[in-house]
Amino acid sequence: PAAQVNLISYLWPLLMVAILAFSGVATPTRRQLLGSLLGFAGLAWFMSPGSGDGSMFGYLLAFSAACCFAA
Repeated sequence: PAAQVNLISYLWPLLMVAILAFSGVATPTRRQLLGSLLGFAGLAWFMSPGSGDGSMFGYLLAFSAACCFAA
């Protein structure tokens, strides 16, 4: 579970690209979009069922921390 939490915590660069894209502040390049999609796909694959028995509350806290870093 520590690896999953670490992976979620370091989502902040991907979240920053998503926040900037959706807010209209900046238009991400094709390379940034591709990198973000690959990053989120890797997260989905790594967090798939059977990859660990971590608690959802811990994952939520790690995601909250990533959102705070991105903001």
